[in-house]
Amino acid sequence: MNPLFRLIATVLILFLTSGCGLVLNRKEVCLELLSERDNTYRAKDWPNLVRVSERYIESCRDVHNAEDISSAYNIMATAFLEMNRTNDALDSANSCISSYFQNPECHFKKAEALLLLYRFEEAKISLNIAEKTVKYALSVIDSYIVASRNPSEREFYMAKKSSNMQILELIEKLNKNYFSR
Repeated sequence: MNPLFRLIATVLILFLTSGCGLVLNRKEVCLELLSERDNTYRAKDWPNLVRVSERYIESCRDVHNAEDISSAYNIMATAFLEMNRTNDALDSANSCISSYFQNPECHFKKAEALLLLYRFEEAKISLNIAEKTVKYALSVIDSYIVASRNPSEREFYMAKKSSNMQILELIEKLNKNYFSR
């Protein structure tokens, strides 16, 4: 579907539902934006990914939680890094942190941007925070796995654990490449 048409359709839906209190439609718009964001990420269409993420943040800030909003900023930081727009990546990573401090990916993206800007001391601090937040998340996830009541819930937390383990590996790799003697 044409991106301009999607934008017009999204704006029209938001306009029609804004004064009516139709939260369900707003949630549906947000889910559509998430789907569009996933598709543009898979296509590696970085400029469009930034636009879709910005629309998601603007439209869904009061519909989805802070963790979801921080993920959108994190994806924007990724896109900006892919486009070699390091300062924009740093701004997005900082917005990510402001939205949800406990998201370790925010701190990791900030460290990546800072390294590219040769701001090594700040990057080291961000990597340390990323490591602490991911280790904390892993401990919480482990308790959720133990307390899970059914296989699908356990599978969900196992997937989150796997994702966080990958982040921890990336943090350790950056630390080794830049900061080990």
